[in-house]
Amino acid sequence: MYFKSPKNQFFILSIGLFFNTSIAHSNEVQTSFSSAIGYSWFHANELVYDSAGGRISELNWDSHALTFNANSDISLSNGWWINLDGTTALKDNSYMIDYDWLYPYAPTYAAEDWSHRSIHPDTKLDHHTNLSISLAKNILNRGNNSYAVEAGYKYTNTKWTAYGGDITYSVGGFRNYSTTDSSDIAGISYEQWFNTAFLGASSKTVIGNFSFKLGVRAGATINAKDEDYHYLRDLKFVDEFGSVPFLGLNSNVTYKANNHFSIFGGLDLEHYLRAKGDTTTYSISTGNQLTGVLEDSVGIDFSSINLKLGMKLNL
Repeated sequence: MYFKSPKNQFFILSIGLFFNTSIAHSNEVQTSFSSAIGYSWFHANELVYDSAGGRISELNWDSHALTFNANSDISLSNGWWINLDGTTALKDNSYMIDYDWLYPYAPTYAAEDWSHRSIHPDTKLDHHTNLSISLAKNILNRGNNSYAVEAGYKYTNTKWTAYGGDITYSVGGFRNYSTTDSSDIAGISYEQWFNTAFLGASSKTVIGNFSFKLGVRAGATINAKDEDYHYLRDLKFVDEFGSVPFLGLNSNVTYKANNHFSIFGGLDLEHYLRAKGDTTTYSISTGNQLTGVLEDSVGIDFSSINLKLGMKLNL
């Protein structure tokens, strides 16, 4: 299942955080709620391969964005707890470059031998939503140090749209045609969906009023998908992927002002490794399918870095 309304998903998560916080508090179960403002970097690659496996197209999507994060830990008995986490992008500065290696003008598939290129500084991050839920267990306490393991599910959805662009094409000769399109007409949109199961481990050290936490996660997508709209060509590409490997690293430093209030800073790194998938082409205007399924003809990856600063309330 692909959730195509990230704003609704984030709203549902926020309601869930409030609901769980209220229930946990009413039963005197320890609960924390935190919110943070962050600054994030997002990078995605979409690739197209020919029948021999050679890369013939690559689009690089990049964004810097302000983000908002909400998080809740609901402590249960015997060292168990539930974590709910959500991040959404607020304001962005984005960029896209589209490369092609087309016969007979590209000498090789090497990066510097592209035959066609378009640069799109007028690119918008339409949305980015990252949600997760996990069940964790504290497995060891040793002095000021504690260690835990977790298992969970996460959903990541990101979409960009590129407008105009500076174009260099090979038309009857190698890179012999250049022009600039300054219009505000959308040229290409690209959207990714990742549904991921993961396992994780973390350590926490408490020194006075400070605590230091480091966690790692690893998993794979249950399914992954992207859609690529080329509006000027009236083409929509729907790409389906199998298991895409996922790696994550998170760390934070927290200062406990009192038993109920803390401030913290954190760093989150996430990466979906490059994987190949199958594509099907449709007409945007009619919705008609134009090709059969082309196996192993497309590639996908995604990375994010998020720095955040926030406040935490213990109930």
